[in-house]
Amino acid sequence: MDRREGCGCVVLAAGQGRRFGGDKLLAPFRGRPLIRWALDAVPTGETDRCAVVSGEEEVLRMAEEHGFLPVKNEAPELGVSHSLRLGLEALGECRWAAFLVADQPGLRRETVARAIRAAREAPDRIVALAWRGRQGNPRVFPAEFFPELMELTGDRGGSAVAARHPSRLLLVETEREELADVDDRAALAALDELPPLRIERLYPQLTVRFFGQGKCFGPGIGELIGRVGELGSLRAAAQSLDMSYSKAWTIVRQCEEALGWPLLVRRSGGKHGGGATLTADARQLLELYGEFCRELDEFADRLLEEKLRERFTDPGGVRR
Repeated sequence: MDRREGCGCVVLAAGQGRRFGGDKLLAPFRGRPLIRWALDAVPTGETDRCAVVSGEEEVLRMAEEHGFLPVKNEAPELGVSHSLRLGLEALGECRWAAFLVADQPGLRRETVARAIRAAREAPDRIVALAWRGRQGNPRVFPAEFFPELMELTGDRGGSAVAARHPSRLLLVETEREELADVDDRAALAALDELPPLRIERLYPQLTVRFFGQGKCFGPGIGELIGRVGELGSLRAAAQSLDMSYSKAWTIVRQCEEALGWPLLVRRSGGKHGGGATLTADARQLLELYGEFCRELDEFADRLLEEKLRERFTDPGGVRR
C-alpha cells in the first residue's frame, strides 16, 4: 500500500505523571506495565506505521520490541502538543493519523480498529471514540488537519482541533471503561478493584449555560459560532444547522449585547459575497466553554459513581 493512502498511529507516552507521582507508564496493572496495555491496543493490521513518543528509555525500548518506531521527546514539559508534533513528523506521509494516549488500560485493539475503519469509510471526517455522546481518545484525523495539529502549543491536543470543526466530527460509541484514563494511583487501582453494581450504570447529562444579567452563552450559541469559525459565514453556519439566517443573527446579536463585546467580524458584500470570522475573544470563550463542560462532565460522572457505590454495591461482588 502507498503510505500516503495508509493510516499512521501515534502513541502519546511522554506525560510527566506528576499527579501519579512519577513512573506512571511503568506502573503495574494486572501484571503488566501500563504502557504495554497501550502498545497492545494498536491495531497493526489497520495501521501502516506506529510512532511511540516518550521521554522514558524503558518505554522506548518496549515500543521497539513491539516493532514500533521509538521517538524520543527531550522536552516533555512543552506539553502534549510537542509530542503530537514529534509523532506526526515521524510518521511522514499518510492519509490518516490515529492518536492514542498511553494511560487508558481498558482500551481494546478491536475498538481502535473500529475507529480507524470508520475513518476509512468517512474519509473527510474526524473520528473520535465516545461514550454516551461524550468524546474521548483515541481520535483519527485526515491529513488535511495535520497542519492545524502541528500548530498546537502547550497542553492543547487533538480535542482542540476537533472542537473547531464540529460538523466534521464522527463519534464511534464504545464502553465507558475503555475511555477511562488514569490520572493517579487510586484511579489505576479502581479500574481493577471496583465491585459490580446491582443496577445498570447511570450517567448524568448536564447542560451548561453561562449567565450575566440574563442568559448569555450556552450549547446553542456555542455550536452556531463554532460552525461560523469552521465555515467562514454566519449564513452557511445557519444553513448547516437548519436555522434561518435571521434567527442566527438574532442569537448572535443578543449574546454580543449580553457579553458587551463582539463575537464575529463581518465582511459584507464584495466579490465573494461576504462572510464572518470569530473574534479572538469568541475563540477564547468557545474553548473555555468546551473545557469547562468536559471537566464538569468528568466530575459529575465520578460523583455519581461514588454515590451509586455507596448504595448499590453488591456484598462480595455478586451481581443480582
